[in-house]
Amino acid sequence: MRYVWIGVLCGLALTSPARAADPEDANVTEARALYEKGSVLGQQSRWADALAAFERSFKLRPHAATIYNVAQCFRATGQYARARATFTEALRWSSDHGDELPESLVVASKGHIAEIERLLSRVDITLAPVDATLAVDGAPLVADGPGWVAGVAPPGVPAKAPGERFTVALDPGTRVFTVARKGFQDVVVRETFAPGAQTKLSLQLDRLPALLHISANRPGALATVNDVDVGPVPLTLRRSAGTYRVRVSANGFVAYETEATVRAGEELDLRAALEIEKTPLTKQWWFWAATGAVVTGVAVTTYAVTRPDPERQALNGGGLGWTVPVR
Repeated sequence: MRYVWIGVLCGLALTSPARAADPEDANVTEARALYEKGSVLGQQSRWADALAAFERSFKLRPHAATIYNVAQCFRATGQYARARATFTEALRWSSDHGDELPESLVVASKGHIAEIERLLSRVDITLAPVDATLAVDGAPLVADGPGWVAGVAPPGVPAKAPGERFTVALDPGTRVFTVARKGFQDVVVRETFAPGAQTKLSLQLDRLPALLHISANRPGALATVNDVDVGPVPLTLRRSAGTYRVRVSANGFVAYETEATVRAGEELDLRAALEIEKTPLTKQWWFWAATGAVVTGVAVTTYAVTRPDPERQALNGGGLGWTVPVR
């Protein structure tokens, strides 16, 4: 693979008609030194080091030629999507800022862009749910005309996916897709794409179960969920999202009852505060025993009060009704 940039641009990058008469300051001097360093490193195929030198040079003294060399470094390391975007930027910068590239490099830039268009892989993605976030190799997608491109943005926070169906242009090779949404299980897919390939990829997320943690102030209390025994507390249940009737009970305590609503992927802690049961007076055994004793006492007393006293016998008579005459 041929790289058109070494030597030709060493003097060009830091001079232009608009700035030729400007006094040379420290930034320009350092920018030129970095540019020349990048050129040497490129000749040695030390592309990562050359890229770093050109990028630092551009920050000190922006120029279309420096952008062009940055694009060549991306192209040499197989970062085709970034190379295409950077060649395009070099042409735009040259036109907008008067830092005109030689015609040979304009032609070379356009040729590289066309070459990269043929090398980029394209994948038609179907995604569910549509509001999930998507990252490719840890970086968000970037809009690219009617479609999207991966490998241009730096690694960062994944962005919301473009929709249910969309096409992504990306560098050939092995790519890692990461899809995430709250309440769903993350999906990480590794796919390998051939240069210029057109493929399809379906990314489907599964809902996460909810976790329901049930405990009580009395260990060993029994729990039911939707009237089904689930065992003694404390315990943790995995359930789909929804609303559940929870009851926790223990002998001698007032049962705890509530409704718990959980969302997918959510954890809910439910602690039952059981209170000692207060038995009504009429349900206590001693109340009925005492009541029986009182009733019996009343009956005996009534009998004793209402029974008539026996008639007194005549003082001079016997107990069998006969009399003893008094003489």
